[in-house]
Amino acid sequence: MKSVTRCLLFLIAANFAVAADKNYAGDPMEGHMTLMSRKLIRGVTNVVTGIGEVPRQITRATIDEKSAATFTQGTVSGFGMAIVRTAVGVIETATFVIQAPGNYDPLLDPSFVWEDRDQPVAGE
Repeated sequence: MKSVTRCLLFLIAANFAVAADKNYAGDPMEGHMTLMSRKLIRGVTNVVTGIGEVPRQITRATIDEKSAATFTQGTVSGFGMAIVRTAVGVIETATFVIQAPGNYDPLLDPSFVWEDRDQPVAGE
């Protein structure tokens, strides 16, 4: 388990180094490393912040409906979306080396709990 953790940490550090270097020499492998690192970071972030869907859904329901029942509705949908976002994060973390779906595209829209659907994706 320690060796797997060390390998994963090394891979994350290497991907951060590649992602930080914006001056690509046209090597397609560097582009893939950057996209893989984004998928891994997105997956880990969604695993950690998946529970943030609860306050997000409460807020969205309150803004949309403006009634007393929205707190309950937002809480229920928030826990449901927290499970979905966490599961998608686990899937993206486990499959970050696979170029699917599309070109390492996110499985959820928005990619992160704090983004809106209208908001442009960071780094693109």
